[in-house]
Amino acid sequence: MAIGIRQMNAILTAIPFLVAGLLSGCNPGCQVAPSTTTPGATQAATCGDGTSSSTTTAATGFSVSGGLSGSALQGVHLSLSGAVTANTTTNASGNYSFTGLAAGNYTVTPSLAGIIFSPISNAVTVSAANIVGNNFTETASAAATSTVSGTASGAVAQGVMINLSGSNTGSAFTDSGGNYSFSGLAAGSYMVTPTLSGFIFSPVSSVVTTTSGINASGFNFSATASTSSTSSLTGTVSGAVVKNVTIILSGANTGSVLTDENGRFRFSGLAAGNYTLTPSFAGRTFSPASSAVTTASGAEVIVGNFTSVL
Repeated sequence: MAIGIRQMNAILTAIPFLVAGLLSGCNPGCQVAPSTTTPGATQAATCGDGTSSSTTTAATGFSVSGGLSGSALQGVHLSLSGAVTANTTTNASGNYSFTGLAAGNYTVTPSLAGIIFSPISNAVTVSAANIVGNNFTETASAAATSTVSGTASGAVAQGVMINLSGSNTGSAFTDSGGNYSFSGLAAGSYMVTPTLSGFIFSPVSSVVTTTSGINASGFNFSATASTSSTSSLTGTVSGAVVKNVTIILSGANTGSVLTDENGRFRFSGLAAGNYTLTPSFAGRTFSPASSAVTTASGAEVIVGNFTSVL
């Protein structure tokens, strides 16, 4: 049977759609729908019966999300640093999310004028799952805030977790240059402690006291690789004052820590060796004035109690 010009035109018009259908995995008669999905997602092939022969796949990557509680929920700025950098703001409910992230170490930091956040920042490690519940609490502040900063150097610089405790808390990873910073701090006493598996730091921790609007810098740490198990020292202060007593460590390594509300203190990540611990608090004396201890690899040594007197 001869094919007319009209039938031939219809066949030629249908050929591109038949080819597209075969390439997309559809049955004959379907066509590839224009993509309206997120960049990086796969295209869906929509068949003549209205069904889809493939599923649209979202762009790869993990997410870090959380929320804020307090008086100012919407419009709080959050910065992400680490493996990649990004910025976002909270929505009307105080929620935020960073998406499309590769595995790696990140630090999330909130900021808003007149607001102090707790924790100051959060260090998170993304590996095989999304990070949820990375939350912050707000407190209004009329006083000027301060910053505590420093560096890690030596056997390792980048990716050292720096933990902040004391009047506020926080954590951050050092950048490629070994730098870290905690900003938006109210005046008070703080302790900064570096940690990374397989390394010993000197000093093991540092106590710093901030005043309103005055930045404190130069709280630096030097890393040494260690293949042996580290030790720790724990103890308690009792008596007239127990909280925020500075315990100074000297000997095989150095450092300083603050006692908590129950007078407890702890030094960890110590090499085996001889140490002396000395308590200090303005206007107070202690008995004994200091204690000498010796640690062994992997051991936790309990230091004799210090008593504070007038």
